[in-house]
Amino acid sequence: TSTYPVKLFVEPGTQFDLHSSVGGKSVLAFLPDKERKEILKNQKFTKFTKNTIVTKKDLRNNLQEVREKGYAIDNGEDIQGINCVGAPIFDEYGYPIAALWITGPDGRLPAEQFATNGAVVIKYAMEISAKIGYLSQA
Repeated sequence: TSTYPVKLFVEPGTQFDLHSSVGGKSVLAFLPDKERKEILKNQKFTKFTKNTIVTKKDLRNNLQEVREKGYAIDNGEDIQGINCVGAPIFDEYGYPIAALWITGPDGRLPAEQFATNGAVVIKYAMEISAKIGYLSQA
């Protein structure tokens, strides 16, 4: 529940595109190279907003950044003015099986807070991962 007058609700079962969603990028970034390359081979790059990643090269660079930071962002790439910060959840084998993220309007989740929120999301994603058997390499 939010005290703010604007709320974002996503219907259960909603599917998001891999190239523009924080969940998609969180998981894609940590897939084995061969599997990620196979998925990207057929990836369509639909442009949803002015910030949407629309080339394979740009997505590959973004995914490298996600691997380095440990978290992904959706900087209004799927829905203009809506930002997300997320991190992967790993199974006992270190395979990314899901993602945990936070979402908010740009005014409440601005780019300046991505790193701070990224650290928080990583923390909780790792806690969930540990509960399902993942042993962090850190």
